[in-house]
Amino acid sequence: MKNRIKEFRTKKDLTQKECVKSFNEYLKKKNIKGVTTATWSRWENGLNTPTKKMWNNLADFFDVPVSYLRGANVDEIIEQVDFKKLSPLGLFFYENESSNKDESLEATEIKLHENMLNSILYSEKGSALESMNKYIEFLSKLKDKITTFDNDEFLDSYLNDVVAEYWWDDTSNSDLATVNHKLIREVLKRVENGNKELRNYIVKKFIYDSSDMLESYFEYKKNHKEDITEVKAYLDESEKEFKKNDPKLYNLLDSIKNIKIVEKDKK
Repeated sequence: MKNRIKEFRTKKDLTQKECVKSFNEYLKKKNIKGVTTATWSRWENGLNTPTKKMWNNLADFFDVPVSYLRGANVDEIIEQVDFKKLSPLGLFFYENESSNKDESLEATEIKLHENMLNSILYSEKGSALESMNKYIEFLSKLKDKITTFDNDEFLDSYLNDVVAEYWWDDTSNSDLATVNHKLIREVLKRVENGNKELRNYIVKKFIYDSSDMLESYFEYKKNHKEDITEVKAYLDESEKEFKKNDPKLYNLLDSIKNIKIVEKDKK
């Protein structure tokens, strides 16, 4: 992958010597040691590679994203971004950290992409490059968000949200509520003691299948050949309670839970 240092130097209409002088003046303001023309020449010809810090300085000097200056194109950057990892964990994290709270990730990406395409088709070269830089910078930052995403911190926090969803405070059946609290505390204690597999299983089931927390715990214990007596008794009793309190809804859900949707063959 060939970098674009020479390309941006020529856009400034500078010789190597002139560009090195200008770049060194920029570095001097930041109290950074300058570079020689020979070093610059090796950078342009790919015979040597700038350090990470120097790439950042070069990108600031040319006012372009580092990834684009290093030679990546938009398609290559898009390929590096695994959007599947963003949903739902990364998306939640990115959108909550975004400076623009009114725009979703998808809306921002679509807008920047459309602006870039319109600028390439209808605007001057300078405007097209600027819109491309904005789009590439967005994707680059998105990739960084994925790379630095703290899964453990998020999942621990998300588990607490799941707990809040299923913490039963129904005083009409205090015995059932007591067992509910006991089992949830049991889950939290196991996670606190380092059982990340259990935490991940419950959160994943909740996010993707909207599964009840203790139903997921029951499945987990069953899959691991653990004693399921207490949690099964709780689920059976809570199902009876649900049927007694809301028989119409119970019967409706019971009638559709085993229905399979069969897609007709397309001719």
